[in-house]
Amino acid sequence: MRLEKWIAPSLAASVAAQGLVLWLWSPPSWPRGFEWLLVTGLVALATGQAWRARLHLHAHADMLLLMFGYGGLGMLAGWWVDAGFTAPLHCRRTWASHAPSQAG
Repeated sequence: MRLEKWIAPSLAASVAAQGLVLWLWSPPSWPRGFEWLLVTGLVALATGQAWRARLHLHAHADMLLLMFGYGGLGMLAGWWVDAGFTAPLHCRRTWASHAPSQAG
């Protein structure tokens, strides 16, 4: 079984996982959440298709796609570990700034 046929779906999955994690860390809202997931899915599909067409692209396209997919997911995982397995501090600040005001 060739490893080559699993690279495109795994790249797409790594991009989708990045978008999913960033969506989970963002403030909850229905229309923006749907848009975020839709764009994430489209970028993941485009990444998988670009890997399949990499022989027709620039010579360094394969390296860029691998860094975008696996490297980005690895950096996001490292960021999460540094944050102590919670949402990063700036995400919590963003949630607090979007929270309804308690002043009446």
